[in-house]
Amino acid sequence: MNIPHLAKLAVSIAVTIGFVSCILVLMLVKIDFSSGAEKAFLILIGILATSFGQVVNYWLGSSAGSAAKSDQLAAIASNNGTSR
Repeated sequence: MNIPHLAKLAVSIAVTIGFVSCILVLMLVKIDFSSGAEKAFLILIGILATSFGQVVNYWLGSSAGSAAKSDQLAAIASNNGTSR
């Protein structure tokens, strides 16, 4: 694994852990929704939910397909270059 891949993996793990942690706190802790701090917490959950969706899309969506296509094209190019 190279450094950029590890960085992407680390950010993905951090976003996932943050999102799941906030959801667990929301489910397990009684929150008084009349104060400003709890409203900020709900905004944080919204931001993390959006980021989590982007993480899932990166690993399972179009970015993963694009990376696989790039790998296949590189393999084809290297095979064509060595067969001559």
